[in-house]
This record gives sequence, C-alpha cells and structure tokens, in this order.
Amino acid sequence: MSEAEPNKLGRPEACTPEIKARIIYRVMEGESLRSISFDPDMPSRSTIHKALSEDDAFSDKYARACEIRADLIFDEMFEIADDGSNDWMEITVGEHTKEVVNHEHVSRSKLRIDTRKWALARMSPRKYGEKLDLNHGGQGVKNPIRAITQNMSAKEAAEAYASSLDDE
Repeated sequence: MSEAEPNKLGRPEACTPEIKARIIYRVMEGESLRSISFDPDMPSRSTIHKALSEDDAFSDKYARACEIRADLIFDEMFEIADDGSNDWMEITVGEHTKEVVNHEHVSRSKLRIDTRKWALARMSPRKYGEKLDLNHGGQGVKNPIRAITQNMSAKEAAEAYASSLDDE
C-alpha cells in the first residue's frame, strides 16, 4: 500500500449517503442505533449522532424510521402474546406423563411484552403512552353522574346516587 492510498481498515469515519441509507433501512427493520453502531462496517454511535445533528434530511428520515420501528415493536407484542407453542410442557413421573403449564416461558413472554410496552411509551408517547385524564374534579365532563355510573348496574348506580345525597 502506498502513502497516497487511504487505510481501508477500521470503521467508516463519516456517514456517506450509502451508509445513511443502510442505517435508515436497519432502523426500519427494528434494529437499535446501538446495535447498528456495534457493526464494524458502520460508523460509531457518536459519528451517527453527529451526522443526525448536521443533516436535517437524514434526521427527518431517521425520525420516520424510528416511528416505523415502534410500529414493528407494537406488532411483535401480538406475535409474542399469540404464540403459545412453549406454554405447556410434558413431565413424566414414574409411568405417567402429563402436560403442565411452563410458568417460566409464560413469565418470560409477559416480561417481553411489558418491556416493549414500556419502551414504546417512551419512544412514541403520544401514540403508545398512557392516556392521562387531566380533568380536575370532573371539569370538562358534561355529565359526571353518567361518567361515573356507566359501568355500574342500575341498582349500583341508584345506591351510589343515594349515598351521594346523604353526604350533602
């Protein structure tokens, strides 16, 4: 190798348009920026962040890719919840074999879903975050009695109304 030829070993030191396109594609496929930056063929995380701060078009595409990734994670939660393939296991005691719940797998699936819900609420709070009722003291509710009693039976609603009159 001559002195005029640049060293091709190591990470890319800049985000070329081709590298930016690969980053966007990988994020849309569900990868995190952290895992992408571990790839030796990709720039470091700080280089990617620098490119995001300097290039508005790249930043906009990255933001959209993150939204797509969040939707992908949302869809994964249903796949995890619907997959019951390892929820049961066979155990043999003596000559008898029976199926029992695989609590470890069920708990792990619940953890996977809860982790995704937590992450989604932070990635995209408007879309996936908890909806908070910011009304104070029933303000903004047109009919507070109906709002409170809509999930009660008629008897329970009547008792609740009667007890509210006793409090006055």
